[in-house]
Amino acid sequence: MASKKKKRPVGRPRLFDNPEQLEKLIKAYFKDCDSHTIKVVDRDGTERHEPDPLIPTIAGLAYAIGVDRMTVYNYAERDEYFSTIKAAREYILSRIESGIMNCNAQVAGKIFIAKNYGYTDTYVNENHNHNYDKELDEIKKAALEQPDDEE
Repeated sequence: MASKKKKRPVGRPRLFDNPEQLEKLIKAYFKDCDSHTIKVVDRDGTERHEPDPLIPTIAGLAYAIGVDRMTVYNYAERDEYFSTIKAAREYILSRIESGIMNCNAQVAGKIFIAKNYGYTDTYVNENHNHNYDKELDEIKKAALEQPDDEE
């Protein structure tokens, strides 16, 4: 009788054992971004640190957790990690949006962000208050029913 062979996993082993472990690392990255400071030197030579929060990015997140950007996206394709990665991406997007919109960024930067995050610049004007086709038909009908003025 042939013995059953044990299946060996294909590919590299996962870097994160579970979504909770990944979520801890993501939260640590966001906390690092929020607590970032810069050193300021006053005119008299006094040094101090002022808050200078960083805007988180997918690339920054990937670097902080020790993977590349594509690995972050690949983890999002796994059911157990999907909600963790999606929440992180949405948070990053909200910070990027507010950072771009609340500063004196060039219009091109705002358009770039909008286009790359699924927004469109199409304007659709829908008027739900009137049925213009019906009104136009009534005007045409009334015009045809009027007798011609013969002199």
